[in-house]
Amino acid sequence: MTWRSNEPGIALCAVWAMVFGPSIVAAAEQARPFHVTIERRLGLPCADCDGIAVGDISGNGKLDMLASNGKGGTAFWFEQGESPWQWTRHTIFAIEQGPREIEGNDLGDFNGNGRLEAISLDQPNGTIYLHQQGDDPRGPWPTAALLGGRRFLQASLVSDVDGDGRDDLIYTWEGDAEGRGGVHWLKLAGTDPLDPDHWTDHVMVAHEGAWWLAPERADLAGNGRAADVVFTARNAPGRNPATKPGLFWLEEPSDRTGPWKLHTIDRTPNHPLQVAWGDFSGDGHGRDLVLGGFDTQSVIWYRREGDWQRNDIPLPELPGGERPDRVWNVKALSFGGPRDGILAPIARGSRGALVLFEFLEGVYRPNVLLELDYGHPMDDRIVLADLDGDGRAEALIPDSGTGVGRLWIVKFADSAGR
Repeated sequence: MTWRSNEPGIALCAVWAMVFGPSIVAAAEQARPFHVTIERRLGLPCADCDGIAVGDISGNGKLDMLASNGKGGTAFWFEQGESPWQWTRHTIFAIEQGPREIEGNDLGDFNGNGRLEAISLDQPNGTIYLHQQGDDPRGPWPTAALLGGRRFLQASLVSDVDGDGRDDLIYTWEGDAEGRGGVHWLKLAGTDPLDPDHWTDHVMVAHEGAWWLAPERADLAGNGRAADVVFTARNAPGRNPATKPGLFWLEEPSDRTGPWKLHTIDRTPNHPLQVAWGDFSGDGHGRDLVLGGFDTQSVIWYRREGDWQRNDIPLPELPGGERPDRVWNVKALSFGGPRDGILAPIARGSRGALVLFEFLEGVYRPNVLLELDYGHPMDDRIVLADLDGDGRAEALIPDSGTGVGRLWIVKFADSAGR
């Protein structure tokens, strides 16, 4: 199946004029001038869209996208055509029977042969699958279950943990009881990625409720190595009753196969979700953190000055005067200004908005890019990638929202010319 976008460049929604008060300002001329709009977007059909990753799967030098139908138990990839607005979908794998939900996917060259393998996380069964390309990546991919028993798998991060030049897999699982759950890393110790006996699983930390991973490792210990790991843990109904929610980081030990030292950033959030890096303080290092989650009235960002300093950005009201209580996702967007913007889908029930918090006149202000009239919007990993080569990244957003099922490709325009 191939999809193309024939839309001209469009601004999809007039900017809402908002203040951090009890109501939306009706007159646009009273608003602060925002700079960013949506120039164009394409929605690829992707039912219960989850866990995207980006890489050159086809080997032709263009970026392709890995994704899945979560509850359908199917993993597939989108091949880029003549432009970033033309795509063809190819099936990789399907779980044929029983309860299943592929909640996360990733790409890595785990055996060092120069071709990408794919990883899928089957959440309810706690199974990690490895998919290896055949001679033609558009055909079937041989698949193996690497390990099981990690109930409520959630997030992954491909990184060279042990410094041998080959990709490894860091992953989180919430667990379902006390003593179950945590952050692990998985190593192809042998040569055959389809042989489970060739993989070794290492526990970084046992932590009930572990949920999301920051998309890169960083030097938080101050030793000059960008090796430390940031993760969230959440208190979700029906999951691990022994959860220890909050925002944490793991310090790399001298023996990377042993336990990693746990540090607390903030135990206050009860149901945090995604966490991402960015420059929100204007320090230029890009190592501030931004956090989304449930049961919240704000987007939270953290600056490290000795201890971690928390900063809350109030959420704007939604049409009709409702106050959102969920920040489904967060991602830093850089437009060359002194501070990154914060992209966040926010909602209450079936009403929400895609908001870019822009730093204007000394404060973060909410620029509403899209009104959303459905629940559960844009809730999985947002990836930034320059698909068209113009030097500015597009946002790739999986959306398993109620009745939607799209993988969005969003191109932004900046009136400030940054």
